[in-house]
Amino acid sequence: MKMYIKRYSFFAMFFLVLVGWAIYTFVTQSSTGTIEIYNGQYTLPDLPIAIAIMIPAVALFLFSLGHLMFYGMINYFHEKAEERDLKKLENTIEMNLKRKETSSIQYKTSQYRDIGELITLLKLQINSADGLSKKNIFRPLIEKIVALQNGEIVEVESGSGFHLKELNRRNALQFGDGNPEEIIMEHGYSDKLYIQAFNRLCRTASLQTIEKYDKWLNIEGLFNILSRVDEEENGITLTLDKALELVEKLNFSKENYLKMASVVKDSNMSPDFRIDFFKQLSDKHEDAFESYLYTLLHLEMTGEVEELIRDHGNSEFNHIRAYIILKQTDHTLLDIDFFFKR
Repeated sequence: MKMYIKRYSFFAMFFLVLVGWAIYTFVTQSSTGTIEIYNGQYTLPDLPIAIAIMIPAVALFLFSLGHLMFYGMINYFHEKAEERDLKKLENTIEMNLKRKETSSIQYKTSQYRDIGELITLLKLQINSADGLSKKNIFRPLIEKIVALQNGEIVEVESGSGFHLKELNRRNALQFGDGNPEEIIMEHGYSDKLYIQAFNRLCRTASLQTIEKYDKWLNIEGLFNILSRVDEEENGITLTLDKALELVEKLNFSKENYLKMASVVKDSNMSPDFRIDFFKQLSDKHEDAFESYLYTLLHLEMTGEVEELIRDHGNSEFNHIRAYIILKQTDHTLLDIDFFFKR
């Protein structure tokens, strides 16, 4: 706008001078004489007619110049407000993609405010960077988000927010590259990541380290612990009381108890430990009774199982009775899990 005002001033003055020169040269070189205004209260000096004609033209020019400058200034501030709001809108989109808080952003212009408020309410989902031009300012960020969503490990800057950092951490855990204890000690992530990190920790850490973070103890993590009992490599020593204590911290269903019995059957946990473990659980919890039977059957203690279910009605434990009958007919390749639906 500043350039337009300069251009307008230059050509307007050039035109006024040209008109004054043309009148003085080609029309008249006479003067106006003394002109009285308001009964002689004011007098205008004797001026050449060419100059007198230019006075109202110059006044009009000055008024028009002031008009242009005033509205030019208003337009300038409006454009600056739009530029700032555009930056804010871009920032809103970026923070939305990063799952960062955007509600504190305030807009000055209505058109950007409407779009910005709408984007704040949305959760943008990106599946691909296809269709974006190479010059799109969001393309690098979107490519990084897509890579993270595809399970890749990428470099995430410190200001990228916890959402992208969490995705990166999750991918690292998935590939076994992340440090689970380091993740648990950091703040700002979702419970889902902390639980995932704790479950990974239960696969490798000592019992003492695991107990430091037992607030994240869950069924999968407990299964990871139990599967390591008495293992030659990466094993863990666990007393019966401690194993029972860990189970009591969680809420188990009958299906969970059966799943646990299936997990420990493939571990190096001693048969006596397994029997005592599930017997005590079944004494405390009715839902654990079938997992105790499962353990005994896996250890081929069918006589003990028949003794335990003898007092139950014929309509109960039919799947176990069928397994025992088939087992007694020397079906050595029976899959015990087929008879215990979880």
